[in-house]
Amino acid sequence: MTDTAVRRGGIGLAALATYLDERPVHHPDDGRQAALAAVLGVPAHDPPEVREVGGWRTDGLHGGALEWSAGYGPPTEAWWVAPEGDGPFPAVVLLHAHGGVTHVGGRPMIDVPGDDGRIRAARERLYAGLGIGNAFAQAGFAVVAFDTFGWGSRAVRLRPGSSTAALLEALEATDAANGMHLDGLALGDREASVLEPSLARAASLLGTSFAGLVAHDDLVALDAVRSLPMVDADRISLFGYSGGGARAAFLSALDGGFDSVVVACMMTTWRALVPDHVEAHSWLVNSPGLPRHAELHELLAAPERPRRLVQYGLHDHLFTEGGMRAAHVALEASGIAYRGSFHDAGHELTPAMLAEAVAFAGSGEPPR
Repeated sequence: MTDTAVRRGGIGLAALATYLDERPVHHPDDGRQAALAAVLGVPAHDPPEVREVGGWRTDGLHGGALEWSAGYGPPTEAWWVAPEGDGPFPAVVLLHAHGGVTHVGGRPMIDVPGDDGRIRAARERLYAGLGIGNAFAQAGFAVVAFDTFGWGSRAVRLRPGSSTAALLEALEATDAANGMHLDGLALGDREASVLEPSLARAASLLGTSFAGLVAHDDLVALDAVRSLPMVDADRISLFGYSGGGARAAFLSALDGGFDSVVVACMMTTWRALVPDHVEAHSWLVNSPGLPRHAELHELLAAPERPRRLVQYGLHDHLFTEGGMRAAHVALEASGIAYRGSFHDAGHELTPAMLAEAVAFAGSGEPPR
């Protein structure tokens, strides 16, 4: 099979299995958090040591790259941007989308001078070309985006000789017979889409889940962000779009120590996804046992502290309008600090939605 640039190295399943053999399930003191961690099989983690590996300045902002170990596999790559000055600043942790684009993770969410064509193309495809992190930084936040399990620096290496490898070789042969040629990045994304169900099966056999492994990396990243000198650890917000919105709901339910949480284009009841929207969602959301434990809106409503904004696209083809509105009604009735906004949009992040998210994170006011 063609060797693609995006799958050299990566996480091996043997290394993952060894790590999980040595790890109990994450068990916070809060009973609700511990129950969700048990359902997802979230592995316990150690606080990481963060290394800064580069820097840049532009338009009143400065930023750089970070690395830390998630406990196994290659280091997590991360990127930050903040206003000029030493801080500490309130912070926003950006949780990247799934989007079927796994050769990059958090990198397109921050617009860095000199971005190459691959990053710009991913930003355009996933986020309508918007520099999400830059918008929050211009409003006074320190912002961090990072790769989670399965994406970018934390991609999973394909095992040679596996049935998944054989399937991908057959697909490449079909492409060649039809005169088609996919570049390395497109091949890598197709590889990841075929590999994800196998990863979900492997995770289940190892006592965890795909969503649990993502949550593990997200909790490690949260510890990393809280350790940064430029960050006010008591004033951290989350922003997640699409699959990143599901990650924001999970992370807020597993930790809860946030100032605000914004979920964009990722809210519904589980039942509304069946039968017509099952295949539209990945194993990041389709986690065994989760629907019997809690609705997605119940996870978002679990902690008391954060202010929450959920942004819905009225024409979002990944959800039914009825499912979105039912979740909205449930969140309004939950008694939490919640605002829901419905936009004349599809499954997309518009400039108006980004501006609303930035204003919400910075307002410090209860939602309307």
